[in-house]
Amino acid sequence: MTALDYRRKFIYVAVLWFSMSLSTPLTHALGLSTQSFFLRLVITVASLACIHFCEAYPLLPGLFSGALLAAGLFLQLLFPALLLKIKTAVLLYTAEHDIVLFCLVVAAVTLLFWLLLLKIKKQLFLLFVLGIIVFIPLWYMYIDAALVGAVSYALCWFLLLSYQTGSKYWRKLSGFEQQELRNGWINYTTWILFYMLLFALLLPKKFPPLHWEALQNWADSTFPFLADLRGGEVKNIRGTGSMFEIFTVGFGDEESLGGPLKQDKTVLMEITGRVAGQYLRGSVKKIYTGSSWQAAAEEKSWEPEEVPSIIKPYLRPVSMEITHKRLKTNTVFSLLYTTKLKNFAVPVYQTDGHAAFIREEIPLNRTYVVEGMVYRSRGNFSAMEAGPHDPSLDSFLQLPESLPERVRELAEEVTANKKGNYAKMKALEYYLRTNFTYDINPSPLPENRDFVDFFLFTDKRGYCTAFASALAVMGRTVGVPTRYVQGFKIPDATDKKGIFHIAGTNAHAWVEAYIPGIGWMIFEATPGFPTMDSLPAAAPIYGDDLPQPQAPPVQRPASAAKDDLPDAGRQSAPYLRYLGLFLLVLCFSLLALFTFMIIQRRRQLKQMFADLDELPPRLQAAAYYNLTLPLLHAINLGKIPGETPLEYSRRINRQVSDWKLDFQAISAALNQTLYSKEGETAAQLVTQMKAFFAVILQKYMVSAGKFAAFWEIYVQKKYLNHPFGGPQKKTFLPRRKKFWDLLQK
Repeated sequence: MTALDYRRKFIYVAVLWFSMSLSTPLTHALGLSTQSFFLRLVITVASLACIHFCEAYPLLPGLFSGALLAAGLFLQLLFPALLLKIKTAVLLYTAEHDIVLFCLVVAAVTLLFWLLLLKIKKQLFLLFVLGIIVFIPLWYMYIDAALVGAVSYALCWFLLLSYQTGSKYWRKLSGFEQQELRNGWINYTTWILFYMLLFALLLPKKFPPLHWEALQNWADSTFPFLADLRGGEVKNIRGTGSMFEIFTVGFGDEESLGGPLKQDKTVLMEITGRVAGQYLRGSVKKIYTGSSWQAAAEEKSWEPEEVPSIIKPYLRPVSMEITHKRLKTNTVFSLLYTTKLKNFAVPVYQTDGHAAFIREEIPLNRTYVVEGMVYRSRGNFSAMEAGPHDPSLDSFLQLPESLPERVRELAEEVTANKKGNYAKMKALEYYLRTNFTYDINPSPLPENRDFVDFFLFTDKRGYCTAFASALAVMGRTVGVPTRYVQGFKIPDATDKKGIFHIAGTNAHAWVEAYIPGIGWMIFEATPGFPTMDSLPAAAPIYGDDLPQPQAPPVQRPASAAKDDLPDAGRQSAPYLRYLGLFLLVLCFSLLALFTFMIIQRRRQLKQMFADLDELPPRLQAAAYYNLTLPLLHAINLGKIPGETPLEYSRRINRQVSDWKLDFQAISAALNQTLYSKEGETAAQLVTQMKAFFAVILQKYMVSAGKFAAFWEIYVQKKYLNHPFGGPQKKTFLPRRKKFWDLLQK
């Protein structure tokens, strides 16, 4: 292979690499359907092959283009309707099948890099500028594939830089010296890039970035345009840094309840843990004004929520990690029964409704831990209810004087003959879920109208804020302390990494009511959201508990616990565990077998060289010569058929003229040793033969590569086999005697 052939092949590999790195995020940005890696590779290779074919036969593309143009003109003149149908069919097929446009984009990118690397001299600078121009905008457009593409693009750029630097040296050489230096460069550079990539992949990913507030403030004030990078990320951030409000993510208006619901799909937080479908409490409101909810001014240091012992059998412990991605707030999101809050360097406080917060904004990408209890089963909570009314909760019975009396009358009618707070709340919950319509575009609230009254008697449709407000107000009219809660309903499924992505569409409002003897409990009046009745039963349900329509079973994420798995998953879990254990044992067994083989081979080689050192000088020289011959063939310096030993030695001496050893003299001395009976072999010949063997072995390792050489010598046992037919010492002496007799003859 000539130097030009080698360069051309290397350039083709670089074109393939660059094209694969750029085409993936570019097609994502164009909105094309994602193709598999192998399909992208096939399309890129096919595009490069077509370009190479057109380069080799430049007349054929011109003839094809001319024929196509002539056919188009012919159809336009004689059959214009047919040409129009063909154009329409092609456009429709292209519009319906993204793969066509995808192939065109990949082919165009491949052609671009082919022109840059083969037709333009200053490729490195242009490639660097192209990477900056393309990957930075793609990254700030939230094309996540741009990050992987940029890393791959940078690795190929450094490889090309190293190649151009090395070519300045090896193009001055020729023959074996050039090939040796070039192969050494390939091995060295490839391993360096591999270790760089491996080190980057193995770095811990959960370490938070260093928070240097002074530097960040200086950068924001000095370079204000930085805040507008990545597609205006500041515009995608929700919240003002104060307490969380549901209207900030499109739920109504700040001034009053109601109004259309805007579907905000911005991912605000990320959560990990066994918390699928749970309620994530944000702000808690207790004062109803007739048009909005307000929080009380009371606040104190945060304390863990006391879990009543009577309901502990129905709860399970959970722990979750919460990371604020694009939500600016000082609210610490928590559970109804929160026992611990971790990773806070400042004090945590709570409002009168037990909503947790800190006095400063929670930094974005900062992760904190919430531990607590959630319901895993339902029970006969009406029977558990006991105890007198608690006067300290009278503030959660507040209602405006302007509340129409018909709201109270309707609540009393729905809860007639219901004893206890729990039974009353379940009756109101069922009434709202079955008699009103969920609608994200309700009518706007007229002036001087009570929001709950307007929802119950006029509009009769709305979303979670309307249902939760109605349930909280109606509960208070019949003497049940309630509080209005705003937060998020965690999705039922995670992504492939086990992360719950909390978007603005997951924001929700619900009600917490106080049940004597049990404490605060969650009630869900919004249709489409499962109630506590969808949980498995842990105790009989008595008549006081109103039957509820069963919600469809919730699909648990992959990270759910074993007791949350469906029956089929629970039955297959042991088999999967045994299969995983079997595969693990098999992998370790194969690794142990491979290690044993390598150790055994190493012992054989060590024993072989120890045996050779015990031989007389004459046999040592012959043995090392026999070990060297296969290595010479491996580096394309083997003996040509019909070539005499003298011619062979002279050719080797010419090919390795830069060696300090004179192979021609070594070969002559070796021939005299093998075929002459005069005198003994000099010890100097053994030393030279060992040095010659070491040089050839080193050349072979450079030519084949260290990994390939290791595989061929230790695993395949292709080279360095015993020169006299056996590695074991007990069989070596008889064979050595036989070989000595042959030499005497």
